[in-house]
Amino acid sequence: MLLKAWIDLKLYDKGYWLVLLGNKCQRIREFDQVLESLPDNIRSFIYIDGRSDNETLIQFYRAAAVFVYPSKGEGFGLPPLEAAAARTPVLCSNTSAMSDFVFFLKNHIDPANVDLFRSGLSKILDADPDSDQLNKISDFISYTYSPAKAADSLLRLIKEDAASTGKN
Repeated sequence: MLLKAWIDLKLYDKGYWLVLLGNKCQRIREFDQVLESLPDNIRSFIYIDGRSDNETLIQFYRAAAVFVYPSKGEGFGLPPLEAAAARTPVLCSNTSAMSDFVFFLKNHIDPANVDLFRSGLSKILDADPDSDQLNKISDFISYTYSPAKAADSLLRLIKEDAASTGKN
């Protein structure tokens, strides 16, 4: 859906690259067929990398005009949070764990609705990024999901469990 929207909106003509990062866990025949059918001048604006290290990922997040995560289902969803922490606008699914994050609310999309997805993507790219809002979201994520805060929460849960079971 993302590839098709990028093509339909002719984002390559506007200088937008489609960057796909992460391991390809399964072959998606329709994606491969669409990708292979593209002329070289369009395909040259597509970058696919399955082995980016953390530093490279951060650089991609910061360079992106928008981070798109149209997943139909995932766990906690670290990549959208990482992108938002890097002050990048995020367009993500409203049918997954991402729906719990109210700071993404205006950029939630139903991944089954291609027209709304395409419209949401176009809207983000056509608007100037709201730096104040992106900074607030980044600060909230950095504070709420910091490694120190996660470690404190885990330690508290371990202590509570030990106290409730009488184990020390």
